[in-house]
Amino acid sequence: MKCKSNSFIGRSARCRRRLSIRSGVAAVLCFAFACMSGIASAASIEYGGRADVFLSSTPACEFGIGIDCTEVSLLLTEDAFKTRFFAGLASLKWGPGRNGSLCLSGHASPMPVMGYRLNKGRSEYVRFVGVMENNRKLLGHRLDFDVNPWLSIGVAETGILSGDSCPLYYCPFPGLPLYALQHVIYHRVRTQANDMNVNLALDFTLDLKELCAGRGWGEFGSTGQDAVRSPVSAEKNFMLGTGFSTAICSLDIELYGEILIDDAQFHLPNRSLVPDFVGCLIGLEIANSVGESRTIYNVEYALITNYVYSHRVPANSHTYLGVSLGHPLGPDADSLAVTVAHWPDRLTQLQFKAEFERHGQGRIGLSWSKEYGLEDIFLSGVVEKSARCSFVFERELMPYVFACTSMGMFSVTNHENIEGSTYTGWRASTGARLRL
Repeated sequence: MKCKSNSFIGRSARCRRRLSIRSGVAAVLCFAFACMSGIASAASIEYGGRADVFLSSTPACEFGIGIDCTEVSLLLTEDAFKTRFFAGLASLKWGPGRNGSLCLSGHASPMPVMGYRLNKGRSEYVRFVGVMENNRKLLGHRLDFDVNPWLSIGVAETGILSGDSCPLYYCPFPGLPLYALQHVIYHRVRTQANDMNVNLALDFTLDLKELCAGRGWGEFGSTGQDAVRSPVSAEKNFMLGTGFSTAICSLDIELYGEILIDDAQFHLPNRSLVPDFVGCLIGLEIANSVGESRTIYNVEYALITNYVYSHRVPANSHTYLGVSLGHPLGPDADSLAVTVAHWPDRLTQLQFKAEFERHGQGRIGLSWSKEYGLEDIFLSGVVEKSARCSFVFERELMPYVFACTSMGMFSVTNHENIEGSTYTGWRASTGARLRL
């Protein structure tokens, strides 16, 4: 039996090598055919993101200079077969969260990525593969769909692989679910390299201004009968009250949310034995403009249970170069953030932000085990509680270049999850920001 098992593994490795070689040759031939036939358009560069160079100080008279890159992308794109292919460096952000997204937040360092984007009607689909450190890979795909003028939904999956995994994971077919793919491959070839950490995220954005206005597809791009099928009828608008309706329609009001499921249970009976590793986010944003002046009010709450972003294979944790790919809050925690941003003119921004957080003793990399049971799934052990407030002044110096100064104060109880430990202080920084 042992020899037979080794023989099977050897054949499987040879098959994977042949498949990868054939896939590579096929990809090169297809690209060459597209270029020679004139189907492919001229390549272009997509770039975007933010880079900060700042000088900061703390109450201990410690000074430091640093560079921070967020939501950065520098991609070479090529249009062919009604599809946009891209390759380059990117730190992707998916989801509507303003202070971080549960699936991909864009706070990690840019990584080499390769993928494609499809647009059809009211939907957009993206699929990519990212190369991380220590022979680790990030796989992801996302579908955005505008249900109507006031509701958009998104569905996303990401997966972390480590080691020499099966090439079938990199199948580029649109909509191919990572969770189902992992279930099939891992149970066919049981090796640690084929055990993927899969996160599933669902999010929505609800435009209350559009909803209140009762605008149908006639104003969204369709004509004819679609214009009659308004999401909110005139009678319902009248029931809401003329004053209330007018007040809502004079403001830009957006309600958004996101939920993440980490390694969903395939067998339903397991739900009574294994806890749900989930995260949720809900936010409300109100914007008001008067001439060049604009003010935005935002309230956002996020909750992430313990063991999210971790995996039974330690190398499959949802991190890149030590930074979480998901929400910066991390597992076993929740937070409430209130932000007020004001633009007195188009060149100047003033922002005030208050944040309240609670952290249990859970951390990324501490995966769930059967002996833990259903206990300590949220705010485990000694809970660290923190409150922070900050003020930011930003001024555009020239196109894409901003001067930024910030100052903040913080107070922490049970600091680093040590009962009775307190920590208070302030932080100030000034520098320049490049926003592409």
